Amino acid sequence: MQKQSGLWLAILLLSGPQWASAASATVQFPLTPQSGAWLLCVKSYTGPSAQALAEELAEEIRQRYKLNAYVFNRGGEELDKEKERIQKIRQAQEDFAKQIGQPLIGMRKIKTTRIEEQFAVLIGGWGEMEAARKALDGIRKFPPPATKFMDAAVTASPAKVGAQGGPSRVETVYVNPFANGFVVPNPTIPKAAKDPNDNYDPLIFELNAAEPLSIFKCRKPWTLVVRIYQGGSVLQSAQPTPESGTFLSKIGLSPQKTENLLTASAMQAHSVAEFLRGMKPTSFDAYVMHTRNSSIVCVGSYDRPDDPALLQMQKTIGGLKIGHLDQLMAIPLPMEIPKKR
Repeated sequence: MQKQSGLWLAILLLSGPQWASAASATVQFPLTPQSGAWLLCVKSYTGPSAQALAEELAEEIRQRYKLNAYVFNRGGEELDKEKERIQKIRQAQEDFAKQIGQPLIGMRKIKTTRIEEQFAVLIGGWGEMEAARKALDGIRKFPPPATKFMDAAVTASPAKVGAQGGPSRVETVYVNPFANGFVVPNPTIPKAAKDPNDNYDPLIFELNAAEPLSIFKCRKPWTLVVRIYQGGSVLQSAQPTPESGTFLSKIGLSPQKTENLLTASAMQAHSVAEFLRGMKPTSFDAYVMHTRNSSIVCVGSYDRPDDPALLQMQKTIGGLKIGHLDQLMAIPLPMEIPKKR
């Protein structure tokens, strides 16, 4: 057998934890975002017969109680992610082998993670949580379904006859799933994305109102951050211009006080943006955004963070020298421009 070299270590380290290969199941009566925002979870099953039991119970609820019932595969998404992870590892192995021109000799099997699917039965849905909660009071009073759909509990109690301390009577009791139902949000509805404006100071628009190169003059929703000047930046331009005096006073800074570090960072960002716009033979569409403790230089306007033009600009402008003392970020970062509410 060919001796393994240290090159194989990179591939072996890609292995992960143990997983039992299985495909995520397609279910009858699938839960969807259109099923309602709030539902009642009445039962969940695991094991080989889990899917069949969940589907049968959902069908019985629909026929016997005339309610919308759905089945949700709780482990399906995790299984899909695990399969995708394994596929990426395998692809990385193949790509590495091609790169070094060697076959995959002595490779061990990829370790994977065991994920058990769980099928939940839900009733619904309702637009508001309170409406679902009120409906739960009535559903908890439903008579139990067939015993095959219920969990069995073993209880022991003193026998009705005989002396005290005599033999106990062991009984099997079936638990009505409707009595233990609870309210849940629809897991198939994506959680609302956080408003990016929540990350910004509410005074951000006022701080930039007098900036001639304001980022809020950008035509599209995304831009590329190429430099950030914090309050500790060093002033490179000794004398402020009349325009810089206007916007600096707007944000509460004095252009005469050049020792003010925040003033320095604001002026420096403005100067760099002007420099980028005036470069020869290639100029850049540069902007500035001032905050309470920093000033940001941005380049370009884009429709989305993965805009091909944005990605190309990252490569073009990353690490660009500005004069003899300054340099742009090696990897410029996409930023969504704040919007007025």
